[in-house]
This record gives sequence, C-alpha cells and structure tokens, in this order.
Amino acid sequence: MSLFVQLFLQLGLPAILLIDLFKREYSQRREWLLDVVLVGVLLLFVFQTARWDWFSYYLRLLLLPVYGLVAYVAYRCIDRKKEQPVEPVNPVKEYINFGVKGFLVLVAVVFNLAMLRGSIAPDGAIELSYPLREGIYYVGGGGSNRWINGHNAYPPQDYAVDIVRLNAFGNRARSLNPEELNAYTIFGDRVYAPCTGQVVIAEDGHVDNIPPARDTTNLAGNHVVIACEGAEVLLAHMKEGSVKVEPGQDVTVGFVIGQIGNSGHSSQPHLHLHAERGGEAGVILDGEGVPVRFNKRFLVRNSLFSGRAPSN
Repeated sequence: MSLFVQLFLQLGLPAILLIDLFKREYSQRREWLLDVVLVGVLLLFVFQTARWDWFSYYLRLLLLPVYGLVAYVAYRCIDRKKEQPVEPVNPVKEYINFGVKGFLVLVAVVFNLAMLRGSIAPDGAIELSYPLREGIYYVGGGGSNRWINGHNAYPPQDYAVDIVRLNAFGNRARSLNPEELNAYTIFGDRVYAPCTGQVVIAEDGHVDNIPPARDTTNLAGNHVVIACEGAEVLLAHMKEGSVKVEPGQDVTVGFVIGQIGNSGHSSQPHLHLHAERGGEAGVILDGEGVPVRFNKRFLVRNSLFSGRAPSN
C-alpha cells in the first residue's frame, strides 16, 4: 500500500469516524446504537487490515479502547438530553438513514468475517520454526485473504509471509520511508533455517536495493530454497554476500543461512518466506502454495513473534 493509503487508513479514517461519533447529537438510543455498531465494524476492518508498522504498532493497541471511550461519552450525552424537547423527525428520512447505515454494517461485517476466515490456517499446513530470533518481528503480509496478504493473488505464493522487525517505538524504521538500509530495524538480522532438510537453491551476488527501488529481473534476489516437510521453502531478499549455504547441503532447524537484506523485487528490507509444492523441482514460483505454521501458529498481517516466546 502507498504511504497515502496507510496514512488515511490508520489516522484519517479512524479520526473522522471517532470525531463524528463524539460530536453527533443523539435523541434516541437506537440511533446511537446503529452508529456505534457501524463505526465499530469499520474500525475492526482497519484494525485487521492496516499495516501498523509504518507509523506505530502501538496505535493499533489504542484504537479499540479509544473507540469504547468515545461510544460511552456519546451514550452519556443521550441521558443528559432526556428533558430537552426533541424536534419532529421525518419518518421517510429516518427509514432511509437506518436502511443505508444498516446496509453498510452488513457489508462491513461480511468483510470482517472474510478477514477472520483468512486468519485461520487451511488444512495441510506444514510446520516450521521461526526464521528470525533477534527482536520483535511483525508480519506485514500473511494469511489466506488478499486484504491481509497481497501474495494471495498468486498461486505459488498463496500463503507467503513478509516479515519486518519493530523498534522500541513500534515502527519498522527510523522514519516513514528512509533510503538508508541501516535505518530499517531488520536489516542485517540473521536468518535461520526454519526446518531440517536439504538446500536446493542458494543464490547470492545481487546488490541490495536503495529504497524504494526494486530489481524487477531477479525477483527473489539473494535467496535460499530448502526442501523439507514435503515442500520447498523459499527465504528471499537476503543481504548481498551473506548467504552461508550451498546447494546439496543438509541443514537443521536453527542453522544460520544468511542475513536480511533488500535484494530482488523488494522496496524495503524484509524477509519473504513461502512454501510451494509441485511444478519443476528447484524452480521458484512454479508450484502451488502450501500453508505454513510457525511453532504451531498461522501468522497473518499484524501478528508478532519474538522467535522464542509467542506473542499476539
């Protein structure tokens, strides 16, 4: 998503919805309730789908409590207006208002249910271990729904995960879109083999892109593919000169295979990981995506992990 879209989703839209709910004058509880439900399901959609690492993950944690407080204040205002005269309401206008808002609630509920379904691991998921262990990591894309995982539109990458690391402020980097690679918290972190198996591909020698540039020819950049759990697991966009394994080499869980970089079709340092099965052996993006779970967790957008102790 673009910076503008992120800014609107995380700050603009919630602010508009909450300020309107706070300032609106309600004469009936049912009118208040309908607005509270509508704002709630819209904020839940934002809560699930926005990339909160761009500004701060902590904003996500504040969103629902602030919503609850604003809804309560709006409700208390109804009580204070009980003794005030109420202007007559046009019944046709009221029915149209309730109908439109009721329809919007229904649409938002459907989308939220789709997000929740996309957060459940499909059948046949293979078990992997966390490939990163040096801090608090954030999943920017993951799950089985396109709203929370852009890779879901491409069959070989159906269940891919894109991972960044958060700093103390809950951001992925020191500013919104820095060009310096070292400004990204994850840059240079060690990548560990997520399973025991044999290295099928180990490719190095591609330069790290200066954000937001991408290499549209060598899509995976410096990468490693490990055959394990009946599938081929790709770990992509590693740092130039960091790949430490060779094709045919056996690796075990936790073996260091490289470092996080920004090579290939990547606009910022991160780890891309996906598993696929079928197609030609040793050829990436030539099979069907396989669901993966990490330490028994199906990671989706906005999931956190530390590599040791699970966290949500």
